[in-house]
Amino acid sequence: MRTNRFPFKCVCRKEESKDTFEVFVMVANIEHVRIIVMREHKAILIKAKQVKGHEPSKLDKYFREDSDKWLMVFFRQLSNMLKAGLPITECLQAIAGTETNSWTKHELLKITNNVKIGNSFSSCVAKQKAIFPDICSMILESGEETGNLDRSCIMISDFFKGKRKNSKQVKGALLQRKITLSMGLGAIVVAGAFIIPEYAEVMKATGIEPNTSMVIVTTTFTFLREYWAFCIGWLLMFKVLVSVVIGKAPDLHKKYYYKIPVIGDLEYKSTMNTFCSTLAMLNDAGSPIQRSIELAARATGCPYIIDRCHIMSDLVQRGHSITDSARQTNCFNPLIEAMLSSGEQSGRLSAMLNSVVEVYESEVETGLEELTEKLQPFILAILAGISVILAYSIVLPQLDVMIGFSRL
Repeated sequence: MRTNRFPFKCVCRKEESKDTFEVFVMVANIEHVRIIVMREHKAILIKAKQVKGHEPSKLDKYFREDSDKWLMVFFRQLSNMLKAGLPITECLQAIAGTETNSWTKHELLKITNNVKIGNSFSSCVAKQKAIFPDICSMILESGEETGNLDRSCIMISDFFKGKRKNSKQVKGALLQRKITLSMGLGAIVVAGAFIIPEYAEVMKATGIEPNTSMVIVTTTFTFLREYWAFCIGWLLMFKVLVSVVIGKAPDLHKKYYYKIPVIGDLEYKSTMNTFCSTLAMLNDAGSPIQRSIELAARATGCPYIIDRCHIMSDLVQRGHSITDSARQTNCFNPLIEAMLSSGEQSGRLSAMLNSVVEVYESEVETGLEELTEKLQPFILAILAGISVILAYSIVLPQLDVMIGFSRL
């Protein structure tokens, strides 16, 4: 059967009338056009013709705005409309009408028409993995079952709001140091690649032999200038290789990365903050605990946590308690294990996990302040060391020339 997912111009008529009229059905499957026309317009479909020129731009799929920000705004708008009593299809159409990205708009209207023909909203969202993470469909499914879809949308919006806040906090704390280091290294690279080689040529022309330091600097920066594409390609290959190795051996993440002074502990606490907040939200939504553990681990993006929590989920499914399963994975610290035990025994698991989130949020904020304080002298030391080498390469030959003239 032929299937199309583009706009259709339909000619219809009412059952009690012979007069025809036209309607425009957006991104409907050709086999669903008749159903949509009958349900929405109470009419009989006579013919349908695909409208050309409305296809979404393929580039828009790869040039979308920040995903977390878009999801936060989308579910907040959807929740407000649902609270106002609007049907889910009208809510989706209204949001799609304000969407500026043609590809995203196309996908939202596709979801709208799939909901119109009887599919659940959560199942439609689950199929759109390019836009919505799995956590969205899980919480929406729970909201549909309990009749609290608007509350589920608020929970998803708050989740992405918190995730975006944590990301901005980390990036903001390191932004100033990155700018300082980038500007310093940029100035050094320009001097080493363009100024010092010219200076060395002038010295050779006057019969002065460059010293060892200048030869090393000149050779290094000349190589980087001539083979910069090769160097960048090598760095990218190294990054991919490291990602593949960590993916196949996730334990390396714990053995090495989490043991880096300051940075490793900060990364672990930030990862656990994401895990606990996601698990608490999924638990509040009524999702199965095994599935919630795996989704919460996936939200961290850490191969080590994902691998360990997969084992934890299997242990819970076999009948082990959440606390015992967490202890057997050896990836949670005593604080989290104690909170899991207390929450499991008292039936307040989400509250205990949110307590962990509050503790780690304050510790991550303090840790970022300490990290920025410790990075400042380290960056200055690197820039000062490279500057001294460059200055030594330029000044020493000049001193030799001055000493030679003084002996004449």
